[in-house]
Amino acid sequence: MEKIVIRKTNRCDTRTLPSGSVVTEEAVKKDTLYHIEAVKKCGNAFIKLIKEQFSHHDYTKLGDHLGEFTLGLNKGFDSPEMDKWYEMHVTTERHHLKKHVPDDVNLVDVLEMLCDCCSAGMARTGKVFDDDVPDEVLRLAVKNTVNMIVSSIKVLNDERKENLLNALDEIKDGYDAFFIGNKYDDNNTKNTHKEQFALLSKELNLPLDRGALAWIKCEYDCYYKGDYEDETGSAFEFVRNLILKEE
Repeated sequence: MEKIVIRKTNRCDTRTLPSGSVVTEEAVKKDTLYHIEAVKKCGNAFIKLIKEQFSHHDYTKLGDHLGEFTLGLNKGFDSPEMDKWYEMHVTTERHHLKKHVPDDVNLVDVLEMLCDCCSAGMARTGKVFDDDVPDEVLRLAVKNTVNMIVSSIKVLNDERKENLLNALDEIKDGYDAFFIGNKYDDNNTKNTHKEQFALLSKELNLPLDRGALAWIKCEYDCYYKGDYEDETGSAFEFVRNLILKEE
């Protein structure tokens, strides 16, 4: 699983709030949004893992193995001459959990098995069978998946990067490039978010007259920020990746 960088969210959970402290709605909102972002990052990393594994489903039936698979269909996979191929097939591909359970079995393997059973059954006989997963395999898969996610997470603990991310968030949440004071503020002196832009420009060595930061300054409208959400490769994503580059 790819690395997942998330931010601290101790202000939206009673278990991590300091005793006797009073938390503001603004702080709760900010940490809750950080938490939502973190869950989305974990989910996206998991989706990527699923796509990668599923794209190789049953690869041991094709290519150099097509002849062996075809022979098994014609002669039966219980034929002695199929033993070597069949053993390779069920142990190499991780989703054959009735035949072989990898030590690091995870929920991606379980999901691939279920998708395999359902799609094969419906396409070949019109019904699904042999779809149960032993309890001990599910427990191990959950445990390994938790360990996999935890080992991929890095909680940001860098004041400089936090300040840069906060500046970017403030622009995303409240900046309107078409507000007259911003639209004609070529020198970034009257801009509503001039301090945030100046900080990002200085710390990331990004110009304000071209490139990602310039696009945000001249084109971004926070009132339509939903149109810009989760666009990998967008100006905000580019700047955010620069901030987190060394994590």
